[in-house]
Amino acid sequence: MSDFFNNITKEQITILKNQIERFEILRNKKIQQVIPKNKLILPEKTLIHGTSFDIKNLESIASSGIITGQYFGIEEDGETYFCADFHRVDKDTTLEEYNKNFSYKDGRCPFGALGKNTIAFIIPPNKELEEITKYDCYREGTKESIQAKTFVNEKGLPIDDKNKASSILFGIPSNFIKGIVVGDNLINKENISIIRRIFKDCYIVRNNGKIIYKQNDTEEMTNLRIENIQETIAKENKIKEIELLNRKIDNLQKEQSKLWESISELPLEEIAKIYELIGWQGNYLEFARRLKENNKGGRNK
Repeated sequence: MSDFFNNITKEQITILKNQIERFEILRNKKIQQVIPKNKLILPEKTLIHGTSFDIKNLESIASSGIITGQYFGIEEDGETYFCADFHRVDKDTTLEEYNKNFSYKDGRCPFGALGKNTIAFIIPPNKELEEITKYDCYREGTKESIQAKTFVNEKGLPIDDKNKASSILFGIPSNFIKGIVVGDNLINKENISIIRRIFKDCYIVRNNGKIIYKQNDTEEMTNLRIENIQETIAKENKIKEIELLNRKIDNLQKEQSKLWESISELPLEEIAKIYELIGWQGNYLEFARRLKENNKGGRNK
């Protein structure tokens, strides 16, 4: 623990130790459980933290919380030292809409086009939690945010829209985590069972807000939801494959049209030779005349 405070000033040590004391007090609080309805609503100021599906890491988060990697001897990346990074919901929204509009490409979060092998923790706003969340280097103009900013490289902050991010000094206790979002590739009975075991008081959802598990659900009910979601994902993937194939076909047809349009500019005899080379049967000169007429007509429309 003593190494944790190396290479920072006495003033920063005091700020950080005071934040850790607040963290320790809050981690022992009993926080009301959240049971989502059919449409999961994310209130403004909800925090979201994505991570890989690693059992040891998940057990560590369940035991301690979402804490700066430096506490565990992991070097930071030159942006937010001694802080834990979060996405921040900037207005009340459903999880489904949040997923659709997730613009920041973060492969550690199961939102947008990336992160199908990751999970994310949902931390709803809480008055008591504000004791530590106000030490946020993305916020402006308060004594606490100014103190937090002394630990970061402001020019290196990865998200320009500061309403959509938070970087909390030291971190957030695990008892404030109320929900878990699971990436599509991880939604199966074994993985959900592991998450339920580690995070007993959390609901579990797909990235579009579809409920996988909520408190007091039976295993049979949970497994049925998993099967239904897996079927939905398989159908969605098949539709995407078809859409991708159709786009490729459309692009090939456009390229083919451009090619024949270019060929139509050649003299009749050379076009006739092209028809002959590609094995067309019939009067090559007649084919050539038709090609020229068709493309001439197309350009004059």
